[in-house]
Amino acid sequence: MQLMGMNIYEALEKGGFYAVLMGFWRHEGAYEPLASMLAFPGLMPGLLTDIIVKVQHNTTSERNHYSGHFGPIMHEEMVVFKKGGPMNYALLDFADQFSRMLNQLHTRTWRNVVRAAMLECPDQPMSPKEVYELIMHMGALKTSSNANVDAKVRQVLKTYPEDFERVGRGRYALAN
Repeated sequence: MQLMGMNIYEALEKGGFYAVLMGFWRHEGAYEPLASMLAFPGLMPGLLTDIIVKVQHNTTSERNHYSGHFGPIMHEEMVVFKKGGPMNYALLDFADQFSRMLNQLHTRTWRNVVRAAMLECPDQPMSPKEVYELIMHMGALKTSSNANVDAKVRQVLKTYPEDFERVGRGRYALAN
């Protein structure tokens, strides 16, 4: 779940929201409050803004008879997070491992590859060439399928002004 949350958080614009709708599970008499676990502080990236309880229809639980030991599970929860402020993780080591793993995925977007490179030096404006060199140093697998990585970096920096701010001639920084 952290992998999912971190990937979504990274793709969001500042101030954006994401939500996870998840039911509950009972196995061999043990009740697993899966959605409630996501609300544990620091487990998912972002600021917890809401927990919405929703009635769930046509559940397996309502078709079973439980001999009075416990009631059927008839609801699910939506946990809502907002992007803002620094990212806090319960498992900071996991965040580093996740970032390294993302560099090896073909499915990672160019926008995220460029952002990850710029996060290496978040307070230092960079030229497209410096970003390109960082991406090549990171060994992002995405670069193997593109013969014009330097042109792609320039395109991404110009296409997403909400993520990358031009701070001078040929210099870009992460947008605030």
